[in-house]
Amino acid sequence: MKPQRYPNILIFLAALLAPALPPSAWAQFTFTTNNDVITITGYNGGAGYVAIPSTINGYPVTSVGTNAFYNRFALNGVTIPNSVTNIGDEAFYGCSGLTNVTIGNSVISIGNDAFQYCYGLTTVTIPGSVSNIGNRAFAGCSSLANFTVNVTNPSLASVGGVLFNEALTTLVEFPGGMARKYAIPDSVTTFLCWQQTL
Repeated sequence: MKPQRYPNILIFLAALLAPALPPSAWAQFTFTTNNDVITITGYNGGAGYVAIPSTINGYPVTSVGTNAFYNRFALNGVTIPNSVTNIGDEAFYGCSGLTNVTIGNSVISIGNDAFQYCYGLTTVTIPGSVSNIGNRAFAGCSSLANFTVNVTNPSLASVGGVLFNEALTTLVEFPGGMARKYAIPDSVTTFLCWQQTL
């Protein structure tokens, strides 16, 4: 008697055992998984606009890691999803072609030098969730003329396009593309920006 064959079952089992390939939308990113959350560590895609995924392999993307998009000159737009809470140091450093960035409304921290030398940025909107902006986060952004801060933000404020802490005692960042004539509020006692001459 010939042995029975079960081709459908074998195909099904082979499919289960085969490693799952990431969707093409994920293939352009490198990432790490730790404690069931994802950190984007690199980008292998081409020029143009990038939407960072909110999930990969079923896990939430919570961080854009250090140097993840470092010197990606051809990147011209990026959307950071609401799942992300942290933008790492130098995450978008040197992205000179970047003209538009949408920061998700769960981001808490923007790291040191995160957007430094993004010459094409003209305006940045800081969501209500952000409580920490690192040193030189927007330094060298020579076209940046305006910071807007969501009115719900309890930590930061914008006055005339300049970024302050909420109490207006610390000048966090003066946009590099703004006209140099600006009346600094009398309440300011500390300056964190370094690259501009006021």
